[in-house]
Amino acid sequence: MRNFILFLLILVITLNIAVGGENSAHITLSKSIDVPDKTVFFENRAFEITEIGNYKTNQEINFTVDAPGADDMLIVLYDRDKLSTWYERFSNTGGHAVVVIPSNKTDKAGMYAVTISHNRTMIGAVPVVISDYDMAVNPGSKQIISGNTLDVEVRISKNGIPINVNNTVKVVLAKGSSSFETNATAVKTGVYEAHLKIPLAANGTFSLYSVITTERKVFIKYPETIGIERGGYIEIQPPGERLPEERAPFVGLAAALAALLCAALLRRKL
Repeated sequence: MRNFILFLLILVITLNIAVGGENSAHITLSKSIDVPDKTVFFENRAFEITEIGNYKTNQEINFTVDAPGADDMLIVLYDRDKLSTWYERFSNTGGHAVVVIPSNKTDKAGMYAVTISHNRTMIGAVPVVISDYDMAVNPGSKQIISGNTLDVEVRISKNGIPINVNNTVKVVLAKGSSSFETNATAVKTGVYEAHLKIPLAANGTFSLYSVITTERKVFIKYPETIGIERGGYIEIQPPGERLPEERAPFVGLAAALAALLCAALLRRKL
């Protein structure tokens, strides 16, 4: 995961995009996944990644931009080769814009970046993965005790047909700036399994997702990402605490005993 995040950071820096500071833009994507928070300073401006967009090829990218004080904005979509595939200038925005990037601008799978400029200065950006794979990420449980192993199944298909990819498939858990990951292994066509060991120090609610990376090196030799999908959120509790599903059988047993007792009392009255 460290290389993946570094790749995204280098993407942002390479495009010279400022994501923080006094003049900054906040981008809210219609489809996004929480990834580990990471901030880096470049030319006295802060660059931060907290989420990544996940869309399919030939799918519209819908998002809103909030940039107080930026009445005029230039919004650009860059592809993995840092080439502009779409742009539009918004005037008299009042610091807010609703944007739709047409579906025919995302017909090539890979990593993209949505960027916001004001007065020729980049003030916002978010990385976006455009994928031609359909992925489903299914954890064995939504709750787990730290120190145990979370089993995760990842299903991958293309055009409705299960498929194995000639790329790396990873499963990741992320919370704030923390993350841990493992590779997934194909067990049959289109079905991958991962067994993620939960560190003892982990605690709280983590974002679960899976990524597919190629061997293609982009942006200072980091791997390109061609697939990403969420698996929901996993609640990690420290050792010594009992999960709700572990208490449920006892609650059910007590309810059953109470029902039997009530039935016996009713029969006695009759």
